[in-house]
This record gives sequence, C-alpha cells and structure tokens, in this order.
Amino acid sequence: MPTGFGVAPRRSGRISWRTLEWWGAGIALLLQSGAFFPLLLMDADGGLGDAARAKLRLLNMPVYVIAAILLARHPGQAVVAVRRSLPLLVLLSLCVLSVVWSQSPSISLRRVIGLLGSILLAYLLAVRFTPRQLLVLVACVLGAPMLLSLGALVAHPGVAELRGVFLSKNVLGWYAAYASVVGLALATDRSLGLRSQGCALFAMSLACLLASRSATALVSGMVALTLVMLHRTLARAQGAARVFWILVFALITIVVLLSLDFVIVPILDALGKDITLTGRVPLWALVDRAISYRPILGYGYQAFWTPTSSEAWRIWSEAGWMAPHAHNGYRDTMLSLGIVGTVALAWVILRGTAQGIELAHRAPADGWIWFNALFGMFLFMNLTESLMLSQNDFFWIMFSCSAVMFSLRYREASQ
Repeated sequence: MPTGFGVAPRRSGRISWRTLEWWGAGIALLLQSGAFFPLLLMDADGGLGDAARAKLRLLNMPVYVIAAILLARHPGQAVVAVRRSLPLLVLLSLCVLSVVWSQSPSISLRRVIGLLGSILLAYLLAVRFTPRQLLVLVACVLGAPMLLSLGALVAHPGVAELRGVFLSKNVLGWYAAYASVVGLALATDRSLGLRSQGCALFAMSLACLLASRSATALVSGMVALTLVMLHRTLARAQGAARVFWILVFALITIVVLLSLDFVIVPILDALGKDITLTGRVPLWALVDRAISYRPILGYGYQAFWTPTSSEAWRIWSEAGWMAPHAHNGYRDTMLSLGIVGTVALAWVILRGTAQGIELAHRAPADGWIWFNALFGMFLFMNLTESLMLSQNDFFWIMFSCSAVMFSLRYREASQ
C-alpha cells in the first residue's frame, strides 16, 4: 500500500505494524466475503454439505486471530470504541443472553461466538482506518473478485445469470453493487489520486451487477446513489433548509417501508415479474405468525431456522420450500431477539444515521457521505435479504464498522 494512506515504507528488511494492519485487515475481509472458497467446496448440485461448511468455518479462525492480535496493540482505542458504541454493545449482549432462552442453546452459542469473533474485525477497521482509507481497503479487497467474475462472463458469454466467484448470482450482485459504489467514490475523489483505479472498479462492478440480474442488488445500488445525492444536498444546506431535507428523507424512508406490499407488488405484476418476490411474500406472512408466538424475546439468536425447530418445519411445510431464513433481516431479528432486540437494532440504526448525517455535514470531503450511502444501502438490502446480525459476514462487519466509526468520530468532532 502507498505511504500516503498511513503505511510506513519498508526499511532494513523489516515490515511495520501499520503495513501488517493493512494486509491483515484486507486478508480478513476477503476471507469474510464468501468469494472463491465456497465455490471450490461446492457440491455437484450447487450446494454446500456439512463437511464443506465445517471447512469454511475453519477459515474464520485466521480472521479472529488477525483482528484480535492487531486490535490488542491498541487497547486504549479499543476500549473507547466499545464505550462509545453503546447501542451496538447492547444489541450484541442481547445475542449472547439469548442463549439462555434459545430453543436451540447449542446452536445459538456456536453462532454467537462466530458473531463476536467477526465483530472484532469491525472494531479494528473502525479504530485503525479513516473513512477514505477504508474505501481504498475495500476497493483492494473487492477488486480481485470483480475482475475474476468479469473474466467468467467473458469466458462464458452466453450465460443467462452470472455468479462469478460466488455461490449464487444474488451474492455476486450484492458485492458488485457495493463495489460499484466504492469505485465511484474513488473515481470522484480527486485528492486520493486513484481516479483511474476507481473508474476501473466501477466499470467492472457495474458489468458484474448487470450480468448477475439480481433485482435486489440493482435497486440497492440505485438507493445508495440516491443517498449520496441526498447527503450532498444536506451538506450544502443550512438552517431550515437542512431540516426540510431531513424531513423529506425521513418521509421517503417511511413511505418505502410501508409500501412494499402495496406498491412494489403491483409494479412487479405490471412488469410481468414474480409478484411473490420469488416466494418471499407468502413466506413473510408465515414468519409474521411465528413472530407473534414469541414476540418479546424471540426464539434465540439464529435458533429458528434449524432442523430442531417445529415452527420452522411448519413454515417449510406450508411454504413448500425450505427457506434458509426469512429473506428479511428485520423479521429475522424479531425471530432471534423479539421486540427487545428489534428496539436495540433500531437504536443502532437511528443513532448511526443521525451521527453519520452530522459528520457528512461537518466534513463532506472526508468520505462520510459515501459511508452514509453504504450504511443506508445495507438497510435497504435487508428488506428482501437477511444479512442483519450475520456472523462471519462482510456486509454486517462493514455495517457495524460504520456504526462504530460514526460514534467514535462524532464525539471527536464535537469536542
């Protein structure tokens, strides 16, 4: 990495700790991206067996070790980050405590360990990288998967839906949408001196996004760009005008959340698309009924969609397919942690959104606008996908990192 991004040059054959932080964080993020390795271990039918999943879990161990070692070198900063990210700490604590009331305690315990291990990486990124440095790091991490996925498209030009180096076309679409936003951020930031690299990443990612034909990813990318324009408007606005735009943003958000069933479904019908969102709409009705049975604390962290869950079997039987999750991050949070956990999640989201907007207003040139857009993009993706509170997951790590960075830098900017 160039010295301009905080990496000390190599002297006398020795590698600085800062260089190790860049490489360690990059390798850890790549391992959590789900690229390459799941595809290599995939069964003939396109799935992952128990043996393959066990091997993939072993790949998470280096991530925990890297993050723990690098974070342990800065205990003071780590403690400050934990103290200032109280909402996230409360949410994670509820995941741990849910083992007590979980309907599958052993599964909840195993998965919560993975959650806490991977969250170490989020804190490392938040503590040791600035927003613009993190954009560069993410661009480096996602550049190779996008390039190789594009190579798969060139090698097989007649393929209907590209999945590249990922398990499915939807997963490729998520990463392509994310990488396209990051590439655009680098391409439009003149001070970084990475405009050509940003343009290349944006072009590759956009090609992969379109080839994947993932509707959720495509719309999520459009949402992110809309948020960029909105935040730039907020950064220029003052006084009453700024309050007006914030209210407009809040109103649009509420309308989108309330109109999923009433607006999107008729639009899909008019376009000749699947109005059930590939079975999601009837699935959500069944999930909502299951949530009503244990509304306060839920079924325990990620303990619902398991072979030992009678309610999950009832849903699978009525839906006619074995959904791996609710295909909605907010509903899965309700299933795991009930109303209590959902309130904690709302606290994380609202606080992060407010702090992110304020940071973008105070320092629009520091990259906060793009992180606000990626923050909102993740929230939108969880309307039809289930990435919220996922252990060993790139997107949840980046979302958590953003929330911690907002809380850290907001306090510093206020002093």
